Formats: sequence, C-alpha cells, structure tokens
Amino acid sequence: MLSNAAGIFTLPEIEQMEIAQFFDKMYISSDYGIMKPEPDFLKLLIQEQELENKETVMVGNEIKSDVAIALECGINSIYVNSGRLSEKEIKLQIKEIMKATGAKRRLSPRIILSGDIGQVF
Repeated sequence: MLSNAAGIFTLPEIEQMEIAQFFDKMYISSDYGIMKPEPDFLKLLIQEQELENKETVMVGNEIKSDVAIALECGINSIYVNSGRLSEKEIKLQIKEIMKATGAKRRLSPRIILSGDIGQVF
C-alpha cells in the first residue's frame, strides 16, 4: 500500500477495516517524507518489494496522484472513480496526464466508473 495519508489516521482505519493482512508493507507518506505523485515514492516500494514493472498495477482513486505516479514509473494502473467525476472529466484528465508524462498508450489506465473496488478483483 502506498498512501499520502497521515499514518496517525490511516493505520487505525486500516486495522479497524481488518485489511492490513492484505498488504506486505504500508508506505505512508508521513513516514517517508515524500508524497505521490513523486515517482521516487513508488520506485521505493517497487525496489524494496522486488516487483517487476510489467507485473505491477497501481490501484487508486486519484488521477493526479495515483494514475500519474504509475505512468511516471511505467506501470499499469486502475482508476476507481470515487463518484466525483463524470466519465468525460475522467477521460480528459487522463488524456492530459498521459500527454504530460509522455506515457505510451498501452499504459492507459483501466477505469472503474462505478467506483466499486470489487470490480478490480
């Protein structure tokens, strides 16, 4: 897990939701002094966890941080719409991010328009 949230708030929520078991390690920006979309934050996770870019997928609900960092690092991503954006807005923002990062078309993120994280699985 890679999060920009403050650990003092995030870690208790993770424990309460009983999902900590699904993560090998949690990378919380307040612990590392670096935040998404800074590519070095995701690169740190990829390196420490010995992941392969082609086998790694970033799942997130923020285009400008989650999708952008994935594109910067050359990995696939899934954008889970949290209900704030229309499909048109999502596609426009993704197009802008892809252009800004110079990302290849094959890295165009999968979009879960409904916001249902269950569709990722």
